[in-house]
Amino acid sequence: MMGKIDYRSRWSKVKKILEEKSADAYVSKIEGNMRYLALSETPYHPASFGIVSYVVIPLKEEPVAITPCLEEFRAKDMLPIKNIKIFGDYPLIPSDGKKKSELLKKVLTDLNVKKVIFDMKENIDGFEIEEYDAIEKMRLQKDKEEIERIKKAVSISDSAYDYLKNRLLIEGEKENDVARKLENYMRKQGIESVSFPAIVASGKNSAYSHHDNSPKKIKNGETVIVDYGACYKGYCSDVTRTFTIGKIPKKLKEIYNIVLEANKKAICAARIGAEYKEIDEAARKVINESGYGRYFVHSTGHGIGLEVHESPRIAPTSEGKVSLGEVFTIEPGIYLPGIGGVRIEDMVYIGEDGTEVITKAEKKKI
Repeated sequence: MMGKIDYRSRWSKVKKILEEKSADAYVSKIEGNMRYLALSETPYHPASFGIVSYVVIPLKEEPVAITPCLEEFRAKDMLPIKNIKIFGDYPLIPSDGKKKSELLKKVLTDLNVKKVIFDMKENIDGFEIEEYDAIEKMRLQKDKEEIERIKKAVSISDSAYDYLKNRLLIEGEKENDVARKLENYMRKQGIESVSFPAIVASGKNSAYSHHDNSPKKIKNGETVIVDYGACYKGYCSDVTRTFTIGKIPKKLKEIYNIVLEANKKAICAARIGAEYKEIDEAARKVINESGYGRYFVHSTGHGIGLEVHESPRIAPTSEGKVSLGEVFTIEPGIYLPGIGGVRIEDMVYIGEDGTEVITKAEKKKI
């Protein structure tokens, strides 16, 4: 049985940072960070973000959540934070202040705060302010409960692979119909939401690294890129597979196998202590040496967890090294205008026993 998120442990880590920086309170207003501190099990979609406007972690007191009046009752039911302050200007609705910025200032004043750390730029008269995103750094290292949720989300997206391959991706099916049926299938497996709208790009459309689904019908002789993900108890998966419909041209077969090799090389390079840019280079080298470097137009990967895109970024210019507990994608691609494209994406977990490829959906040389 899946355990509960230990929010109090997260708050304690923030308080230690406050001690180190001689600060009185930490204020979060970045959506992913607020979910980490108070709403990790809410679905990953915009409707959840409005529940809280600020999360305040004081050095010596209990956390405070600042919430709009229209979300008052949902916040009181869902938040682990019990000190909830409400803002709004409706005459018959009790509130602690009319505007969220004014209420935040009042909360900090009542807590006798002098120095505040924010996770993004904010100006409030009367306080010493430092911008430092401590939560983003904490979110890099996933704990046991987070990994369980991520693996469950991945298992659901993995289960959709066979459904895609055997029942959906056939000649005559429309891209937008495949996307709709795929998302409905995953919802029936118990997810709260999809991580993002599924992308189904067939034929020449697969030459776009990101494509808006269309009524175009899938045809024999095409590659079809399907990029999709599930959200389970607040945590995301992200997988891409490139399917071949019937017999495909030699050029598409060639780039498929190159991308697969690049994917495998990058996974081998993903280990504790490796520089993020080294992992990107492992994938990019395969594609560059094959003569297709011009057509690998994005980074090799990105972190994933509460959000489908979070730190770290696996790219040529990325700074930093891989550490224990990180989860990120490996997703090289080649996109040939007017011909088609290939992307193969897996999620990896950097665990105590080494690098684990969480994604189990089939991928093989063609």
